[in-house]
Amino acid sequence: PMNGRDPARLELSGTGGFLSNKPWAPLPQVATHELGHRMEDTQGLNRLCKEFRERRTQGEVPVRMNVAIPGGGYGPNEYTKPDKFPSAYMGKQTDGHTSEIFSMGMEGVYHGTHNMWADKEYTKFMLGVLAAK
Repeated sequence: PMNGRDPARLELSGTGGFLSNKPWAPLPQVATHELGHRMEDTQGLNRLCKEFRERRTQGEVPVRMNVAIPGGGYGPNEYTKPDKFPSAYMGKQTDGHTSEIFSMGMEGVYHGTHNMWADKEYTKFMLGVLAAK
């Protein structure tokens, strides 16, 4: 193990790109999520993701992440607009350059997580983005 951590059960923590041993996601899923953030940071994808999120959550009042996802360990200044996303985390309001739309969508497409296929609009968005040139 890596300093007492099981490398198959690591999770990204914060925006600094470091891993912790919270047992929330298998490492391949975390890697896909983080790859999604890197991909969103290019080619105008960030704009598309934020427009999608804003359109889906228009008129919603932000909710504290620790209320939307109890026990998630979120700070008092972290908010989401949960919409009807398969996971409230998808609507997370970020101060950073990237959103959680593409990264969580990548997890859904490649790992079958978050019941993503049930959200037809989100699925169409993700598959459209992935198929675009």
